[in-house]
Amino acid sequence: MFKDIYVEGKRGIFSMFDTPKSGELVLVSHIKKIGILHLQGIEKYLARYNFQRCFLITPVKPHENVINYAEQIKHLEIIISPNFKKEKKKIEEKFPAVKIVTVDPYHLAGGEGMLDA
Repeated sequence: MFKDIYVEGKRGIFSMFDTPKSGELVLVSHIKKIGILHLQGIEKYLARYNFQRCFLITPVKPHENVINYAEQIKHLEIIISPNFKKEKKKIEEKFPAVKIVTVDPYHLAGGEGMLDA
């Protein structure tokens, strides 16, 4: 149930929410291949640390089961792009009033994410 799907060549964005508001806390992470354990970890992070938004940047389109699971996570956006730094910079430029926190994908899945992807 993604609200928007943008595809430009090899790059695509799956978006589930509107523009973030000023003063919000935003999580950004680069994951080589997104798995279910990563998404379960993201759910915990969003609840535990009060992140209002989450951007996952990955070079590979996730499996259909992962996309279906991701649809259930409120405030999650998956960006398909091989260039993490470029995408993070776009997020920072588009939403200058939000605090962006970059989290290692290993921490998102509690160390088990390497087994999932």
